[in-house]
Amino acid sequence: GKFGGTEFLSAGDNGGAVVSGLLATEFAQMENVNIIERDSVSDIVNEQTLQLSGSVDQNTAVEIGRLTGADAVIIGDLTDYVYWKNTGVTGTTVSFSLRMVDIETGNVVLSGSISRARSLVDIFPNAQMTTKEFAEAVAGLN
Repeated sequence: GKFGGTEFLSAGDNGGAVVSGLLATEFAQMENVNIIERDSVSDIVNEQTLQLSGSVDQNTAVEIGRLTGADAVIIGDLTDYVYWKNTGVTGTTVSFSLRMVDIETGNVVLSGSISRARSLVDIFPNAQMTTKEFAEAVAGLN
């Protein structure tokens, strides 16, 4: 669609998987972090007959954490994964937000969001740069 002279086009419906995979890779490089991939979580969750639909709320995150033995679960939303064009200039935008839920307390211990529009950058490199930037900011908090 168009918005204020800018034309937007979806970069595909796999953006959530791309961004979560890139974030898992970034977080796995941090000290004292072990990543349990969503596919593995799904296997464990299915055995417990807890349905893991598209979106996971805080209570479900705590339940998943308990089932998997995780200390924390990260849940998030992908808000932009688009190509755009404005007055002849093309680019991409990647935006997402994350919340880290402590399993013991059920509290959100970390939350943040990022949005990066980059001219002349394809969607995957933008996603790579944006997730790296986000992970580095998170690492700086520790």
